[in-house]
Amino acid sequence: MITENKQPLFEKLFYLYDRRLIQKHFSAVHMHNNSIYTDDAALFYVNHSNWWDGLLIYFLNKHWFRHPGYVMMDEEGLREFPFFRRLGAYSVDRSSRRDVINALRYTEDKLVNGHHVWLFPQGAETHADQFPITLQPGISYLLPRVDVPFVPVTMHYTFLHHQKPEIFINIGPPLPRTPENLASRAAAQDALERHLQHQWDEMREDIAYEHLENYTTVLRGSQTMSSWWTSLRQKK
Repeated sequence: MITENKQPLFEKLFYLYDRRLIQKHFSAVHMHNNSIYTDDAALFYVNHSNWWDGLLIYFLNKHWFRHPGYVMMDEEGLREFPFFRRLGAYSVDRSSRRDVINALRYTEDKLVNGHHVWLFPQGAETHADQFPITLQPGISYLLPRVDVPFVPVTMHYTFLHHQKPEIFINIGPPLPRTPENLASRAAAQDALERHLQHQWDEMREDIAYEHLENYTTVLRGSQTMSSWWTSLRQKK
């Protein structure tokens, strides 16, 4: 596996670039009002449907948590974009059982030492409308071994009433660490998948029917021709 090589100055500069890039391409970023905030170690497991996901979680970790964060990334992708190492990315080669075990132990070490770790446990980009959500088994290996919150994160990209798409994010309540959920690897896997699926289903319904009172805008995009024209007309 390829380990991370965080560089604070590079991180600060990349955050400014990342924020500007999101503002350029999206109308707004909205957060669910009940999204958790934690300074403690936590594992965030995220649905993965979009090229933007990695850039968005980097923005989230810097803007929302302001906490040292790390992300497990496919080894092929990290070799193609090695600068992500400077932002806290480390690799996993899913074709090698030994490498998977090493990456999971590396993740465990980060969590034990108080860090945030972000995983895309679906293993690859999967269309947002593909159901049910299925996760790779590595995350169920970690659940009974590390006593930290396992927090589902759902992200949805959609067009509503603006020229550019909008992003909706929910950082939900952690999976309960009940005896049932920890009874076996299979039980842990099922619980993690159901927890993420339930949150995604609720979020998708909220957005489809525009029940958006539980979301707050945390970042607005740059002005478009459409928004400029609307604001001009309102001034008349």
